[in-house]
Amino acid sequence: QKVDPDTISYNAAISACEKCQQWQWPLFLLEEMGRRRVAPSTRTFNAVMSALDGGKQWQRALGFLADLRRRSAEPNVITLSAAISACCDRRSWRWASSIFAVMKQNGLQPNSITCSTAIGALEKAGVWRGAIGVVGEMDACHIASNDVVASAAIRACEAGEHWQGALLLLADACKKDTAPNSFLLNGAILACAAARQWERALQIVDGLHLHEMSRDSLLMLCEQQGLCEHETRLLLDMARTGASSIELALRGLPDPAAVTVAAAVRLLHTGRKARARQLLRRSASMGEWNRAAEHIWASCSSSMRRSLGVAASQLVHLPQQPVAPLQIPSKTRYSKELCMLDYVLRTAIAGDAASVCQTMDDFREHLWKSSGVWSKSAGDAKAEIVCAAMGSGHPIGGGILEIGTYCGYCTIRMAAVCPAACVITLEFDSLHVVVARNLVALAGLSNRVDVWTGHSDRILPLLVKERGRGRNYCASFGAVLMDRWGSQYPEDLDVLEDSGLLQEGTILVADNVLKTGASLFAWRIAGEGADYATVFLPVQEADSASGDWLAVSVLQRQKTSMNKTPPVAEPPFPLVQIHQEAERMRELTVGPKSHLVTADERAAIAEELRTVLREMKIVASSDPVGQGACCL
Repeated sequence: QKVDPDTISYNAAISACEKCQQWQWPLFLLEEMGRRRVAPSTRTFNAVMSALDGGKQWQRALGFLADLRRRSAEPNVITLSAAISACCDRRSWRWASSIFAVMKQNGLQPNSITCSTAIGALEKAGVWRGAIGVVGEMDACHIASNDVVASAAIRACEAGEHWQGALLLLADACKKDTAPNSFLLNGAILACAAARQWERALQIVDGLHLHEMSRDSLLMLCEQQGLCEHETRLLLDMARTGASSIELALRGLPDPAAVTVAAAVRLLHTGRKARARQLLRRSASMGEWNRAAEHIWASCSSSMRRSLGVAASQLVHLPQQPVAPLQIPSKTRYSKELCMLDYVLRTAIAGDAASVCQTMDDFREHLWKSSGVWSKSAGDAKAEIVCAAMGSGHPIGGGILEIGTYCGYCTIRMAAVCPAACVITLEFDSLHVVVARNLVALAGLSNRVDVWTGHSDRILPLLVKERGRGRNYCASFGAVLMDRWGSQYPEDLDVLEDSGLLQEGTILVADNVLKTGASLFAWRIAGEGADYATVFLPVQEADSASGDWLAVSVLQRQKTSMNKTPPVAEPPFPLVQIHQEAERMRELTVGPKSHLVTADERAAIAEELRTVLREMKIVASSDPVGQGACCL
């Protein structure tokens, strides 16, 4: 017997489409309800608006609101909140602000979700006054605020370079919570930094026990502004004492020798050799020494060694340990990286890049076989592809840029395979920076490798600025390795292309194309009208059965000041949808309520992207070892 669908049936279908981020079908189903004379409910309208919000269809969301008025249907708070959320970008924030104002005029009481959404729209546009105004209205209406709302408002102040507003919001949040949230602290620090209020940023955390995120931001700030003593102090404050290096590593804590090396390396890169020697001498006098420190000390110029005397040139000599026990890390954060550092420092041959990388490989393989824990360091076939691409492409000259250092495995291998190149590598996690600087120093490559602290979205513009000032940085890059969340790759590529940091013939290698949803990037380098010759190479890691792709590209047509418009065609909508889902996943890995994205979720988006690209005739090469990358 045929059963006609009713309002409840249609609502269920529309909600299912919304959850699958299919915004077209809800509009079709709503039209069908009209043809079948099935009366939509408020829940129907809410589900349709939520679907448009999920699809980032702000123009259609505004059109739908106008359609509701023609239907004489009154949208409720949920409908309008979804409409505000759909208008969360730089092009449509004024509409979000208008909808929020209309809501109040119509006597609708906004809730915390509505206010947070409105602040998010204002944040993206950098409209700090509006964001602070919404926070004030929340207090006036006795709407409970939370860390998400305050963080969004502070980020709006950062975008508008209004450090005073950020500090006011932080002070207000501290009145409600004696222990300030790390995201609030971090936002206030970055807001002060954006307004060039460096001392204010340092005063925010004076006397506080720093969370990793705030420490990372402060270190980035100090590096950018040449505040070397502040930077040195922040690094040294990371160290913990009272136990051996391996005991500290099991607790996820760095030992004094490692942070001293990280600070000394940075001082040497800024030309403060005397201060670096002073730091190392103090560390040695306290028995806080490792073989990376020994190598850094020995790398001083011959004239410095002569002035210090033979005895001073070797403060402490630590013999290599051919067989060192490998300690299985604990589940504490950073334990894996620090246990690996301890093992390599005690086992690898100092000054030998190949030995350092091989020891890292040994640690990774033993760890996987013994405990099923996988290291993120790119090894085996993946690293071979990177080195093959870099080695074949670097003769055009220029430096090497790496976005995403982690512990420095690929950094060391690239520097070794391109002995004439300087390497700039970016890592946002300051503890990973400490590990990487120690391993690079042990490999004897600190004179050519500079490990910077900070996100690429903040460091790349600095590179452009310093290049314009004629500072001693690479004028352009002959090779780039991207190894972060793939949906963010297009933003990095925009900066590199528009600033002229890339040149024709530059090799561009991008990792994790599938699992991090680098759909727009894949289209950018391999789609219709792309400026790159690209090959995608399949790679397999021990912790995954699905595998991933590594993209290897060569820039064939450089942007000029006369032609800033990218010739590549607009990406097909399925790729845009995957990008939106990848961004949603990325946001789940950061923020005040962050959680890790599961392996199944990554595998699902990887398979979806692989399928969509296959339909567009973009497939991975069958070359098993990636030698085809050298022939681009």
